[in-house]
Amino acid sequence: MGDQKYSEYFESLMYRLVLHGESYMEERIKNLHEFNFFYTMSEVHKMRTAKDVLCLINVLNKQHIKAHFHDRPDAIEVINSWYNDIISN
Repeated sequence: MGDQKYSEYFESLMYRLVLHGESYMEERIKNLHEFNFFYTMSEVHKMRTAKDVLCLINVLNKQHIKAHFHDRPDAIEVINSWYNDIISN
């Protein structure tokens, strides 16, 4: 990733996603309710996770992001600003 802070941030993100989902799944299984992980997250958490995942994909494969946003060149700038904000916050 080029910077230890980013590596630690994304590693922590992956653990949070997995552990968050597992804790909710355990609770839902015990209560026999809906099994959809997506509904266990707040809107703010979904938006933050989406931004983080786009940043991670951009770090790992810039061409992939460019291909998906070829008609929105401003999107790359926005994703880069999110990436820069990770360390700032």
